Amino acid sequence: MPTLAVDLLFFCAAGLATAALIVAAAMLLQTYEHARFSRSRRRQKPQDRFCPRVELFVPCKGIDSGFRSLVEAVLKQHYPAYAVTFVVESQDDPAWPCLQERLSQPLALPVRILVAGHSRGCGQKVHNLLFATASLDSSVEVVAFLDSDVCLPLDWLRLLVQPLQKSSVGAVTGYRWFVPAVDGWSSAVLSALNGAVALLLGNHPWNGIWGGSWGIRRSTFEAAAIRQAWQGALTEDYPAWKAIRKTGLRVVFEPGCLLASPTQCTWSTLIEFGRRQYLITRVYAPGLWWLAFLGELLFSLAFWGGLALEAGHWLAREGTTWISLALATLYALATVRAGFRQSVASAMFPEWHDALCRARILDIWAQPVLSLCNLGLVLMSAFGRRVTWRGIRYQLDGPEQTQVLSYRRAQEGPE
Repeated sequence: MPTLAVDLLFFCAAGLATAALIVAAAMLLQTYEHARFSRSRRRQKPQDRFCPRVELFVPCKGIDSGFRSLVEAVLKQHYPAYAVTFVVESQDDPAWPCLQERLSQPLALPVRILVAGHSRGCGQKVHNLLFATASLDSSVEVVAFLDSDVCLPLDWLRLLVQPLQKSSVGAVTGYRWFVPAVDGWSSAVLSALNGAVALLLGNHPWNGIWGGSWGIRRSTFEAAAIRQAWQGALTEDYPAWKAIRKTGLRVVFEPGCLLASPTQCTWSTLIEFGRRQYLITRVYAPGLWWLAFLGELLFSLAFWGGLALEAGHWLAREGTTWISLALATLYALATVRAGFRQSVASAMFPEWHDALCRARILDIWAQPVLSLCNLGLVLMSAFGRRVTWRGIRYQLDGPEQTQVLSYRRAQEGPE
């Protein structure tokens, strides 16, 4: 190869490696800060002076493996003043008889089950929430939302509500941590990929909302016109996040509201889930989609491209170069960052330590492979507008334009 071409190739490689190292170092610092923040929050003594009246909404579709335990935990929260609304699509939903059976027993708090009916112009979950929040009791001061496929600590609601006593806080959010329900590499890959997203939240002003674990003051819910923002939407969290940002208030992440979510997925359901998540991001937050794409592309090009260049040097018997040091440093930064992530998971979910073993190994030692997988999912989401969510096929024409195409039986896997 001509000398000029070789020099140009190594110049480009050096630029890519430098950029990738800078980004990796910044992400390592952010993850370290998340771990530090989580530890500090866990050490704080709980404060029970702020206990506004809460209405908790739990949209349900189907029965996940821990559904009955979830219902029990919802009904037994260590919080003095709250009511619960479960909402299903129809009485044919398997969750309906399960809820009816449990709620026929004596209860210590107000509980109701609503039937929202089929959605026609938005996501079924959004339709359920619009139906359930159409009229709030005058005593309700805080509105909270919870997914039905998580494991719920009994102090979740108390932790979720406490940050709302600050007037600058618009909403409080948690997130999910996928826990493989059975041994299998597909579920472990999903857990490792999702863990990297979970720890992007933290003690900073750029937090988004995750719809499966969040709360908001009623006054903010109404002032931000959340119900209007949900009209025609496929998902509830991105529109709510954008509406709250317009009010000038911030979203706070509460580490204690990071919830374990047992999952059992195949490779096909993993791909379907990952593509759907990134497609939704592309439609509702294109800036975030481009950040994800460029970030994964940069890491993969720097690592795998550098590895190919170094292999070429070895095959040509030209010895090692600076690329080896850059590759080792890049790998080390990604590995240490993954170690911080897994330390958070170990502290938050000690009871799931064995179940998370494979995901922990993958996350810490196989970051270049996981980055390539994630890049593939982002690229797949760049095409098409159709997704399947909880057995329903949607056409996502825009942030406020959702078509329901068909219904089918929901498959096992992350939703």
